[in-house]
Amino acid sequence: MQIKQDAADIAIFTAHCDDAEVWAGGTIAKICSQGARIDVHIAFSNKIRREEAIRSAAELGHQVFFRSYDISLQEWIGNSLHQSKAEVLLTHPPTDPHIEHREVFHAVEWAHQNSNMRRQYPSRWYLFDSYYLTRSPETIPILLDITETFELKCKAIGIHCSQNTDELTMMVRASNTLHGMKIRCQFAEAFYPFPLLGRWPRLRETL
Repeated sequence: MQIKQDAADIAIFTAHCDDAEVWAGGTIAKICSQGARIDVHIAFSNKIRREEAIRSAAELGHQVFFRSYDISLQEWIGNSLHQSKAEVLLTHPPTDPHIEHREVFHAVEWAHQNSNMRRQYPSRWYLFDSYYLTRSPETIPILLDITETFELKCKAIGIHCSQNTDELTMMVRASNTLHGMKIRCQFAEAFYPFPLLGRWPRLRETL
């Protein structure tokens, strides 16, 4: 991967401060260790959770940005998309059971559709996994081996101690183990391609 100096390689939009770690923490650590720039944009936060997110980001290697509540969700995401100029976009699925996760997805979709640079970037868009199997079975995920970074992912989740980190860690261990079995590794994360402007991204082993 060629690393761009003035733009992010991956822009991640999440509702909450631990979402990136839960759904993509192993992949974030793996890609950041290769020198890529990953920007995580968080829509809903408070002082305690922002402090946790900053410490967690330092462990995984990504940059973290928070929405100020004096700007609308759609405007904030639109500005962030334009500033990051990321090749890859990653966010929650529209069928996620958490209402704020769905809200972020729809705001990302709106911001992208209303961007005058939408055909330049991002070039690929993927959706996180979810609490339940809520998307259609014919949507084939990309499964990424995170065996080497799984424990670092769990450490990053543990930093979010204002949350029930034991429960979160148990959940991701079960989910990542099941995904890992599909590609014959110990742990894996799943990402689902989403058609930007009606174009499906080319499936490959990395984002």
